[in-house]
Amino acid sequence: MENSLKLEISSALLGLNEDFKKSHNISTSKDVVFHYVREVLKKYNISSEIGIEILKDMKGAYSPKMKENIIPEIINYLKEMVEVNFSDKNDRLTNSVEFRFQNNFDGVESQKVLEYFQENLVTKHNYITMEKLHEFIKLAFEVNEIPENKIGINNLINKQIIIRIFYKYYKEIALKPSGEQKKYARLLGEYFIGFKTDNVSTNFTK
Repeated sequence: MENSLKLEISSALLGLNEDFKKSHNISTSKDVVFHYVREVLKKYNISSEIGIEILKDMKGAYSPKMKENIIPEIINYLKEMVEVNFSDKNDRLTNSVEFRFQNNFDGVESQKVLEYFQENLVTKHNYITMEKLHEFIKLAFEVNEIPENKIGINNLINKQIIIRIFYKYYKEIALKPSGEQKKYARLLGEYFIGFKTDNVSTNFTK
């Protein structure tokens, strides 16, 4: 995500109008305003966790008073928010029920695979669409084929967050099978844009 877009989103989360953003004369904002937050998340289709990351990344663009008083309050508000689900929940449930696959990749129950990656890649963070999730699972777990075109990840700010999702699957869901670290690193490195299997595997050991 470009810094210009991060600045736009962070300014909106802080309730700053266009005049404030253009002039950077933001020290006159004394009160914490929360009523913008949900609409901003909805407008930019980001989760509260992504909002937190953006505010942390861009806090250097704001005044000391804003950094000390306003930004921490907005971050705390975001932490306490119930995750905003911008897709229709019924559609998601229907898609989950209808989607079926055979797990030929490892011994984990198919439904458990689907629920884990749906929760972490779609529902909580909107990193990918449900359609792309199904495409990934079908190729990686049933067909065991590398895609011609890797899948793009939305709202990608910190690669370590994505790596942790796949490492957690390897460690806690698949129970860290001996000697297969690289096999699980390929789930990210071979299927998603911006990742390489060797780098992911190295990060699995950190």
